[in-house]
Amino acid sequence: AVCGAEVAKKLCGRCGTHYCSPRCQEEHWASGHKKKCKRMERAGGAEQYYANEKAAESALAAIDACAASIPADADCYICRMSAAGGPGKAPEGIVRSCACRGTNGLTHMSCLVSMALNADKNRDLTLWEKCINCKQAYRGHVKLALGWAIVKHNASGAEGDWRQIASLGFLGNGLWEVGRAEEAIPIFQAQLATIHRYHPINGQHVALDALTSMANCYSSAGRYEDALRLERQVHAEWVKRIGPAEKSAITIGCNLGDTLMKVKRFADAKEWLREQLRLARSALGMDDTVSLLVATNLCRACYDDTSDGGCPDDVAEADALLADTIERRRRVFGRAHPETRVVEGIRAARKAFLERAASKDCPVEDGVTKENT
Repeated sequence: AVCGAEVAKKLCGRCGTHYCSPRCQEEHWASGHKKKCKRMERAGGAEQYYANEKAAESALAAIDACAASIPADADCYICRMSAAGGPGKAPEGIVRSCACRGTNGLTHMSCLVSMALNADKNRDLTLWEKCINCKQAYRGHVKLALGWAIVKHNASGAEGDWRQIASLGFLGNGLWEVGRAEEAIPIFQAQLATIHRYHPINGQHVALDALTSMANCYSSAGRYEDALRLERQVHAEWVKRIGPAEKSAITIGCNLGDTLMKVKRFADAKEWLREQLRLARSALGMDDTVSLLVATNLCRACYDDTSDGGCPDDVAEADALLADTIERRRRVFGRAHPETRVVEGIRAARKAFLERAASKDCPVEDGVTKENT
């Protein structure tokens, strides 16, 4: 319901907005709904109207977020027009948030959405999540804008339709990506409820992906015990279904190690992440994005564990692993990519710590480094 209640007992007869009671509807009407109701009806209903608004807002936010890193003379690699537009194309800012370099990956948000929609017609949802050129995931506000775009184009679909279910996952991950974990949690809860209602048997793998994402949100929101409980549950289920050396199992295993660090269980985190790194490098390769993330988290666990003054062997292990990970991330993602900047930030923090520790004014107990992935 519009008030946040889980059960909607009444609908607006014109636009379809959900309410928990007649009183809820009356209050919403008086607070401004009466000014929007006809517009919502023309848009195709309340859900479609809301999705349209959010898709437009998030596209503008993505353009603003990318503006500082986009060359003034940049052209969209899809339509070959600049931000100024051209024949049949209105002016629109350029975005890029993948691992492409040079002029590759520079595009209008609308062109990115159009390309994803064309692939969507052939039941290929990949381009809502990953760049067609570099094959790496979109990040930040571009990811969120694509999430709202796929929701917009599936809002009027039948409840229980797989595209509509998938769109909730894209949107939830986009919200989490930009630091809005608390807003993402009810999105994943809605996705899970729809899967359990319409696809209780053949939707179990999608449900596990949704639970993995929800655990990420719990961790980002500081609900570490909830995250640990869910991560252990999902990891055990993936291992039972596909084995410990598959990508989905290693991904949630990496997340579990990260949460163990957040609750200061560094010894457990290091032991766990070493095993996940062994599995990832053996099954996925040393340059795979999950392998690189596990390696990064293991470095953080070794640096952040200052119990008993820290373990010199662990720190030496982390120094070597970090140097290797930085080189691999530069090669896979490029120097300007957020994934690369994360590990370079860890190295910079490590260097700064050593410089402070070498001075008489800074005791070693201040710690090694702390960086969020």
